[in-house]
Amino acid sequence: MNRFSTAVLVGFAAIFAIGCGGGKDLGIKEGDKLVLNERLERQRFDASYGENVKNVDHTDGDFIEIPEKTVFEVFVTPRKEAKTIEVRIVKATIQVADENGVVSENESEDENELTSYFIQERYRTPDFLYYTITMPAEFLGTKLTKLQ
Repeated sequence: MNRFSTAVLVGFAAIFAIGCGGGKDLGIKEGDKLVLNERLERQRFDASYGENVKNVDHTDGDFIEIPEKTVFEVFVTPRKEAKTIEVRIVKATIQVADENGVVSENESEDENELTSYFIQERYRTPDFLYYTITMPAEFLGTKLTKLQ
């Protein structure tokens, strides 16, 4: 079983490298901020699990809805001619219920609050480390704009 797990992880790494390799520079790097110009109804996130960020055992994921004007941070500098961009949400308008059950919209930059809001509880297990959202590189300049 361990050989199979290793093969699967190597396969995922190869797919990620292929999706992020090439020639044309996208003009973004790790840490850059991007803003979403329209709501996305189904966007893929990947949750990573393990002992620490340098020792990820496995990943899991699903699709989430992301509201317009959400701000992302580029998680890793994409290689030239990358087909995808890995980002994390750093600012979003979310719906929060108070102790009386009254729901209001609040703008949040709190990492824990944003993770709890966007990543369903079933993915936030004790070995959960972090999540990233995979965006098509073609969204740059249309659905995603780089913040200066």
